[in-house]
Amino acid sequence: MVAFATMRIAAVVVMLVALVACEKSKPGLELDAAALEQRIAARAAEVTARPGVVKAFDAFFREVAADRALAAAGDKVLASLAADPKLAAAGEGVLAKLEQLPALEALVRELVAAHPDANPQQISELTAQRVESAFSHPKIRATFDDFAMKLSEQLRGAGGVVSGLERRLERALRDRYEAQWTKRLAELNGGSTPSPPRVTDLLVEHALGADRLEAFVLAFLGSTNARAETAKLVAGMLVVPSIDKELHHAVENLASDPALQDEAVAIFDLLLSSQSDPVAIDARLRKLLFSPRVLGIAINAVKVAVGAPESAKLADAALAAMATDPALQKAFDELMTGW
Repeated sequence: MVAFATMRIAAVVVMLVALVACEKSKPGLELDAAALEQRIAARAAEVTARPGVVKAFDAFFREVAADRALAAAGDKVLASLAADPKLAAAGEGVLAKLEQLPALEALVRELVAAHPDANPQQISELTAQRVESAFSHPKIRATFDDFAMKLSEQLRGAGGVVSGLERRLERALRDRYEAQWTKRLAELNGGSTPSPPRVTDLLVEHALGADRLEAFVLAFLGSTNARAETAKLVAGMLVVPSIDKELHHAVENLASDPALQDEAVAIFDLLLSSQSDPVAIDARLRKLLFSPRVLGIAINAVKVAVGAPESAKLADAALAAMATDPALQKAFDELMTGW
């Protein structure tokens, strides 16, 4: 769930950034694209931090992760990683370090005492719940969101999925809404064409108002169609050869680095504590995620994934399928014209 949660802001930014491409094509209307993208990212961060949206994203990704086809694809990936001799050796080293943690031993004793009838598998699940609970703290969520935002910055111009999404969204926006938007922006500016800074202000204040954007995001996340197509998209990407190869490479680089191993073990030591300190956990987690080593590996993996031609085709198909959903179309129309 933590890995999926980091995608919240990036997902919204990708959906909205196509608005910028649409505006660039309008004759007589100049736009400060860089400034608008920054404001979009800030508004997305604001909206995705709202409790109702956080809850909806969690439910969305739980449903996506539970999809049978995606689960099968994920199992194949995990089996492939487990069968990799280099990864197996690195994993054994990390596991050995984790097993030596006093906090883990203390937690297991605590759980066994509290659940005397539980079997080892159930104790393991309860331990995982403790870790997930600690990760759900707002401060730690914010760190994952910051990490996701850092990765999303690399998506622009990377080709593949993002370019495919933007092309389709740009066409849809231009065909359906261009004339209305141009007219409305002029109306909001007193009848004249607004300057680039004013365009940015008007779009963020009116078209992308926080409450309006929240309503659209909630409609999207609540869509059965959107969930199914997202699961299909991710499942398809997992079996793309170039992505599978890069995933092995990335995990091997992360797992085999002694310094990263020690940092990860230190974080788990804090997570497993009976009196976990979110501030201390967050400090160590931020140090790990934003280290040049981890950030570089993650950015490269993202670029490979979104740059794969197969990913672009899968994303285009997913978006086309979502566009046939009347409820999603209605929500999108309201976002585009209800201001």
